[in-house]
Order: sequence, then structure tokens, then C-alpha cells
Amino acid sequence: MTPEAIAVAAANGLTPDEVKRVLDSLKRTVHCFIDPTAKLHPTVRVWHYARVLQDVELGEAVQVGGGTEIGRGTKVGKGTRIGANCFFPPNSVIGEDCFVGPSVSCADDRFPYIHKEFDAPYTAEPPTIGNGVTIGLGAVLLPGVKIGDGAVVAAGTVVTRDVPAGCLIRGEPGRIRVPQEISPDAKAWLEELVGVRLGLERQP
Repeated sequence: MTPEAIAVAAANGLTPDEVKRVLDSLKRTVHCFIDPTAKLHPTVRVWHYARVLQDVELGEAVQVGGGTEIGRGTKVGKGTRIGANCFFPPNSVIGEDCFVGPSVSCADDRFPYIHKEFDAPYTAEPPTIGNGVTIGLGAVLLPGVKIGDGAVVAAGTVVTRDVPAGCLIRGEPGRIRVPQEISPDAKAWLEELVGVRLGLERQP
């Protein structure tokens, strides 16, 4: 700060430290919006025109791409990178060390419409994404889906069902490819759904 700025701050009853905090806050929000209630680790980077809403928690080294909206109450684990122009509804959960490609969109309302004043509130079903998940460009996650640890969602996939840990899902709607060595979580999930047509493909 210049001596002139310090003098102006003092004349208005502010200490240099208080002025510095205000200026640092402005630097972080000139090109993006970060709600004051959001909790960001000091190593977080939020790019131009992104929106980080009320009570969001972003862990160590998280990156949020330009134009992305992180809905209120969402929690993002350390090391996760979220691309540009993504949308996560309120109370989404994203694990650690995930890669989310650009233009990934998630929904939390199975029957969306414009709610009127006396309508019953809908039950929000935000996505839950495990650790080490990769989600490709332009994927769509429909309400309530859970993506297991280490799963891969291919670019452009429409995810309509849960994805077990370690599996790959691709297509519209998404079809799950089972890895050669099925994880215990995936095996239990498949056994639970015996008799349901899943369109499974085993990797060569």
C-alpha cells in the first residue's frame, strides 16, 4: 500500500491490515463471485466468471473453471479440478482428486417445473461423486446418481443410474462397461440388480 492509501485508511478509522484484507477480497471477486460464507482453502483457484455460492467448501488445491457454478452447500475434496462452464446443484458432493471436464452438468430435480408459492417442496437429489473419479467433456448426471471411487464417465454420457467403483460408463443413456477384475463394490452392486437389463459389456 502507498503512504497516501495508508493515510486515507487511517482517516476513515481503518488499520492498514483491514484495508489490505478488503483489497485482497476485491481481487478475488472482481472476475468471479465467491459468497462470503464459502470456505476456501488458501490454495484454491477460482477462474473468471465462476460462481461459488453460500456455504460451499473447497478443499486444498481445488480449481474451478471459468463460468462454472458451484451450488450452495456443495463440498469438493482436495486436489479436484473442475473445468469451465460446469453446473453443480446445491449440496453436491465431489470427492478428492477428481477430474471434471468442461460443460459437465448435474440435475437434482426429477420433475422440474416452475414452482409456485403454495406447491409442495420437491426432494432435491444432488449427485455424489467419489474419490479419483474422471468425468469427461459434456457429461450429464441426472438426479440422485452416485459415482463410485475411481469410476470413469466418458465424454457426452448421460448418467441415469449409479456407477460402481472402478467402472466405465459411456453412451446415451450410459451403459456400464465392467472391468476385467470386478471390484467388491461393483460385484455387490451387480448381484443386487440380478434380473435387471443393464446392457453390460465386458472389456476385451
